[in-house]
Amino acid sequence: MNLESISASLTAEVQNVTTKKIEKFNSSHTFQIFNQSRTSQMSDAYLRKVDSEYHVLLLGKNGETVDGQKVSVQIKHRICGLKGGFELVTDQKGEIHLGKLEDVIEL
Repeated sequence: MNLESISASLTAEVQNVTTKKIEKFNSSHTFQIFNQSRTSQMSDAYLRKVDSEYHVLLLGKNGETVDGQKVSVQIKHRICGLKGGFELVTDQKGEIHLGKLEDVIEL
């Protein structure tokens, strides 16, 4: 069984201080849950910031790290607008260390 969505509802009764009447309010929302097991994709990349440096973490469907995997990374610099592409490889922890990425506006 896979969790596909979560629904939340809020119902409130509030006294209107101007009219002195009780007013009822209802609101609900359904949040869709991404389920990677329904795709053929075997891993996914996550960007995270540790202290002041950025890392890409590559995880498999079960949350396992994926080491030795080639990953294509493209960046765009804020000042000169130059775009560059790099092919990098994940380390033993499934990470690629990108550094501070100063003045990078697209990744």
